[in-house]
Amino acid sequence: MFVAVYPANPTQQLISGLLDAGYQPVPVDSLSALDERVPKGGWTAAVVEVTSDLGRALSLATKMTDEYGLPVLLLIDRTMTADVSGEMGFADFILSPVDR
Repeated sequence: MFVAVYPANPTQQLISGLLDAGYQPVPVDSLSALDERVPKGGWTAAVVEVTSDLGRALSLATKMTDEYGLPVLLLIDRTMTADVSGEMGFADFILSPVDR
């Protein structure tokens, strides 16, 4: 099961978590890369890791959902949650850093 991961240089914790869960992460840096790197059988979902530019990340998540029909999981820093609404183009979110 292939998962598109934005940005193209995701954290090692995200990659490790996806691999441990049985997913094959494929880093992408844009919507055109999403088109160019479609795996055989298509995408299962997308994960958008928000590290700095919340607006760009949410815009990309919305386009992934609206234009590609992908469920998007947002991985977002705890300090940014006040600016996020559930109607912004993602299926769910996880707070970062993840508590253990």
